[in-house]
Amino acid sequence: MRGGQNAKRPWEPEEEQQLRQMVEAGKSVTLISFRLKRTEMAVRHRLTVLKLSLFGKEQNELAQPG
Repeated sequence: MRGGQNAKRPWEPEEEQQLRQMVEAGKSVTLISFRLKRTEMAVRHRLTVLKLSLFGKEQNELAQPG
């Protein structure tokens, strides 16, 4: 089955709140999708629906201080 078990699963209000918080914290789409158990495409689509943007907020979580 393409898209897996969660294909077309509706977004719960709690998930949308978590999404908003992670966007404000500058988390990447990859990390957000992992934590919410959604595909990156699903997260990007929801960001569009909610009129949210990662532009300028996304941090490089793999960067090493130094």
